[in-house]
Amino acid sequence: MGMILARSAAEHIANGTVRARDLTAACLAAIDAVEASVSAFAHTDREGALRQATALDGELARGGPRSALHGIPIAVKDNIDVAGMPTAAGSALLGGAAPSSTDAAIVRALRAAGAVILGKTRLPEFAVGAVTPSTRNPWDTDRIAGGSSGGSAAAVAAGECYGAPGTDTGGSVRIPAALCGVVGLMPRRHSVPRSGIIPVSPRLDACGPIARTVADTALLWNRMLPSDAPPRDRPLCVGRVANNLLGAVEPDVLRAVAASVDALGSVPNVRIVDVRPPRFDDSHPHRRVPLLVDAADMHRARGWFPQYREKYSDRLRAFLEHGSRLARDHLYDALDELRPLVGAFMHCFDDCDVIALPTVPVVAPRIAALADDRANLDQPPVDRTLTRLCAPMNFCPVAALTMPCGISIEGLPIGLQLVAPEEAAVFQCAHLIEHPPGPRYP
Repeated sequence: MGMILARSAAEHIANGTVRARDLTAACLAAIDAVEASVSAFAHTDREGALRQATALDGELARGGPRSALHGIPIAVKDNIDVAGMPTAAGSALLGGAAPSSTDAAIVRALRAAGAVILGKTRLPEFAVGAVTPSTRNPWDTDRIAGGSSGGSAAAVAAGECYGAPGTDTGGSVRIPAALCGVVGLMPRRHSVPRSGIIPVSPRLDACGPIARTVADTALLWNRMLPSDAPPRDRPLCVGRVANNLLGAVEPDVLRAVAASVDALGSVPNVRIVDVRPPRFDDSHPHRRVPLLVDAADMHRARGWFPQYREKYSDRLRAFLEHGSRLARDHLYDALDELRPLVGAFMHCFDDCDVIALPTVPVVAPRIAALADDRANLDQPPVDRTLTRLCAPMNFCPVAALTMPCGISIEGLPIGLQLVAPEEAAVFQCAHLIEHPPGPRYP
């Protein structure tokens, strides 16, 4: 898979050596070449994308670029509204929906910055689950791409687009980004306007970008949430988590993460300390209860469930029925159990700026190994495995970014997760890992 970098493409567009239409045509050609094996897209708008790109080329000829995203082709997860395209959210219930009449707030922001919208990417039904059933991992198409933003991560990894916003309720940006060897950001909850996005849990959802590199992810993030704040650039303290607190993690993953943290320790003005957050398994099953209740409430409020229960898959119907049966006392009890765990995790930031740990404890599982697993109507074991180190973050007031940190013995990508109370700190740390400073000489 060839590397596609949005920042360098943007520079070529700005100086006139590449046209937005050429970039868009190249992405459409990549879609034609790999979609049969990867299946990342639910919908493409070829003519619309080429029209957008041609208009942006004309605009550039008459003046300057709108932003560093001017003419950059991206995709959008199919639970996010894009004007003129249907939003099916991976469901039979919305499969015949008319095209959206308006853009979601984040799509408006990206379009205003000059991004070209290629189409909509696949996700599991209503974004519930850590596996996107129809999408394959570009590193090995016998393996899953993860979920729920699996189509977005696979499209970026396969070179079909330069970036894609996704949504994250319990790792849904970070898990597929890690399994597909790309970068994904879960920003702080409610930091991004969520109008025009079909939620899983309004309590837990966040919307963030996926791209090939940290720099490209920051490029998208800066247009999703424009800010005049200067980049964070000060001494950095990184917290290292003891392996016994993580639970079961594959040896290759532990080695790659440890090597990345050790390398950070040699960077000037970076200090590594040991931190002891609560055991990551302690939050399960308490964290499932708010997710179940919120999802059932959302589908009931929209008039979808139980009125159209036959339109749901057996698994999602069972999931929503479970949430509907839970009393409010169950929700309040679960939140009471989670509150001290969140407090203890946040207390770690008294001693460090960023916490580093694996994103997922395994590399991408094989699709064939999940046939029986997916028949579990409550929570398939693979979902619990993939969300173990990500989902607790959705209950905390933090940003979390995953980035590639190594390759397993099987030749599959491994993800490093960086967590901090603000996006600027995770980006500072991630930039240092992606582009460590050279040696300093007296």
